[in-house]
Amino acid sequence: MPRCIATYIALYAGFDLNTMTTDIAKRRFITVGVAAWLLLMPLAATSTNWSIRKLGGKRWNRLHKLVYVAAVCGVIHYWWQVKPGVLAPLNMTVVLAVLLLSRLAWTLWQKRLQSVKAARAAD
Repeated sequence: MPRCIATYIALYAGFDLNTMTTDIAKRRFITVGVAAWLLLMPLAATSTNWSIRKLGGKRWNRLHKLVYVAAVCGVIHYWWQVKPGVLAPLNMTVVLAVLLLSRLAWTLWQKRLQSVKAARAAD
């Protein structure tokens, strides 16, 4: 369990489930942070060779695309956590945006290459 979550559970919530559920419902940055953490749980559970074999590569890849949603939730969590006017999350936001946009551009480029190859093969 990551230290920040363990610290929250132990020091802030005092291991009180009622306090934690109230905080999750009341504070939007905690809600999004918990959502990101919960999205990462199945990824951690299925990151073994055994899980990959059992799920099959296609289903495993589809499941592990949740990492993109979790990353966006993590950045939103960071922005909502800091005080207004603090720009510390900006670097992480820019890095994530560049990575996601480059991933999208790469995927579109690969699909275009495949369609060109298919068109050439059909001729």
